[in-house]
Amino acid sequence: MSIDNKHPDYLDVVEDYVVMRDTFAGQRRIKQAEFLYLPATGGQIKDGALKSTTSLGRKEYDAYIERAIFPDYVREAVNTLVGVMHSEPAIIELPPALEPMREKATRKGESLQALLRKINEQQLLYGRFGVLADFPQDPQHAERAQAPHLVTYEAASIINWDDERFTEFSPNRLSFTVVNETVFVRGPNGTNVYDFQEERRYRVVYLEPADAEQPESPTNPLTYKTFTQQDDIQSEVVIPTFRGTALNDIPFVFIGSNDLNVTPDEIPLLGLANLCLAIYRGEADYRQSLHMQGQDTLVIVGDEVGRDGETKEEDAETEIGAGAIIRIQPGEGSGAKFIGVDSKGLPEQRQAVEADKQRAQSMGARLLEPRGSQAESGDALRIRVAASTATLSTIAVTAAAGLEEALKHCARWIGADPDAVKVRPNMDFTQESPSPELMRSLGQAMQTGNIPLSLESIHKWLQSKNFTKLTFEEELARIAAEEETGVRETLPQPPQATATDTEDEEGDASDNTGADNDVSTD
Repeated sequence: MSIDNKHPDYLDVVEDYVVMRDTFAGQRRIKQAEFLYLPATGGQIKDGALKSTTSLGRKEYDAYIERAIFPDYVREAVNTLVGVMHSEPAIIELPPALEPMREKATRKGESLQALLRKINEQQLLYGRFGVLADFPQDPQHAERAQAPHLVTYEAASIINWDDERFTEFSPNRLSFTVVNETVFVRGPNGTNVYDFQEERRYRVVYLEPADAEQPESPTNPLTYKTFTQQDDIQSEVVIPTFRGTALNDIPFVFIGSNDLNVTPDEIPLLGLANLCLAIYRGEADYRQSLHMQGQDTLVIVGDEVGRDGETKEEDAETEIGAGAIIRIQPGEGSGAKFIGVDSKGLPEQRQAVEADKQRAQSMGARLLEPRGSQAESGDALRIRVAASTATLSTIAVTAAAGLEEALKHCARWIGADPDAVKVRPNMDFTQESPSPELMRSLGQAMQTGNIPLSLESIHKWLQSKNFTKLTFEEELARIAAEEETGVRETLPQPPQATATDTEDEEGDASDNTGADNDVSTD
């Protein structure tokens, strides 16, 4: 048994994680992978592309891959969708003891808002993310109150886990997780201070009776323990505590794209990544065909002769181009001509690539962009992105629930109220602005009593549309202050109805009544 053994479910998805990592990184990473994403053609393989870096086939493949273009739709989609989800900050409520985490929640000093944004990005890319609540353990100063922090793990680093049942009727409970914490370290052991070397490091978190040599019991409960292994050297087992308090569960939260289960979720943008790779291969073939169109081959039928009329040597070069003269010994069928790749298939290749690009754009970030020169109304935008926002809603809610659960682990550990932790994500993904007509109609409906809404409710709605950042009470105070200073008297007044307008309206009403009477009489 080895600490780097992988869970069967991990082995099923790890190749997809690699695809998502590379397509998000972009063209440079994709081309560095060479044959993995762009196979060599049959002719290139025949000419030794897979055997030698100096072969003719390899040189042809290098030119083939250089001409290809990889579309950056995955990165565009992730950046746009995360931007939509964070057009407004999430609402995060914390007990006073956890307030320091609001601006410094992770080892890297990330705020909770930044961490939530990172979680959303990882959900879109891999459908999975891990968060572990932790405390710095300082044996020499155990009495000191250490601030909790969150340790984050990308999907590819969570290599093994188990959520077994401890009794027949108990629910599944996380009992074991292994994460890969391998890093590059500069100048390990004080040597080679200008060089970075890989340091293989793994962390194991698990549940075990406090006294491992005795069975679990009320006096020997399951306790959260951990240890690390670095370059095959295992550390001592540690029971993380805060002021002497240990945990009876593992403070590790799995955050998927749909739920908080340990099983890897579907990867939301995997289809887009695979389509981008298909476009990449199609682009390579199309541009290879375009290149070959300008590389016609000269064919000479008969013997080529020099200026003296004598047959040229077999290895003698033939000049072509403007000003060059090719002399051929007269004879039946003799002559010279250029032959090249048939261009009949080029339109179909181009159309196939363009169709894939349009499909990719509809799957990714451009679903959320207005089409045409005019911006769409809120309703049109909502209808068009209905399928996408359903996915975004699930991702946003799941991320908020996962972060909330991790913070509740911290609260329980330090004795704070876990129910005081609340994380509410932004759920408005359209951000349409109310039109003046809507505002006018709303005001009239309130005045006539046709809509049962208070002014405070209208104010909250306007707050959600970014019309104001002030509270209802602050707005009322400002209005009162403006009335006292006379500022509001300088505002333009709505036009008043004139006597002529009133007479015209009455006349129109009279005419209409008469017409109705005529009909009734008839």
